Amino acid sequence: FGFLPVADAVIMPDIPRWTLPLAGLWAYFTWAGRVLRGVNDAMGNTTDSEKVRMLASVVGLIVLVALFALNVLSLFVLFWQQIIYLACMCAGFGWFVIRYWEGEKKRPNTQEKLACRGEFVRFSAPIFINGVVAALVLMAERWLLQHFDGSVQQGYFGLSQKVGIACFLFISA
Repeated sequence: FGFLPVADAVIMPDIPRWTLPLAGLWAYFTWAGRVLRGVNDAMGNTTDSEKVRMLASVVGLIVLVALFALNVLSLFVLFWQQIIYLACMCAGFGWFVIRYWEGEKKRPNTQEKLACRGEFVRFSAPIFINGVVAALVLMAERWLLQHFDGSVQQGYFGLSQKVGIACFLFISA
C-alpha cells in the first residue's frame, strides 16, 4: 500500500513494508509444509516425514543459536532463517512424495484425476468458505488490536494465545 500513504497508516500502522514479502514467503512455506506432511501421512510415510521434520528442526535450532551467538540475529535474518528452514522441510517432504509415486508407479490417469478433482471440490468447498471467514475475522481482530493499542499489546495477545493453546492441550479430549 506504499502508493496510498493514508491507507498505509490505517491498514498496517508501525509495520515495516520490507517484512510483507518475507512474511508471505514464510506463510507459503508453512502452508506447503503442512500440505506435504499431510500427503506423506496419507501415503503411510509418517515415520520418514517425522525424521525429516526432526532433522530440520535440530539443524534449524543449531543455526538459530549460532546466529544468536554471533550477534547477527535480527528480524530480517530470523525471517530468512525460518524461510530456509521451512523450504528445506518442504523439499524433504516433497522428496518422499515423489519417491513414493515413482516407486509404486501409481500415476493416476486423466479420468481418475478428474474424478478426484470433483470430489475434492465438493468436499472442500464448505471448509474453504469457513477458512476464509475465519481468516477474515482473525485479521480484523489483529488489525483492531494493532490500530487501537499497538505492537506491545499485539505481542501480549500473541503470547496469551500461545499459553491458551498450551492449556487446551491438557484439557481437550
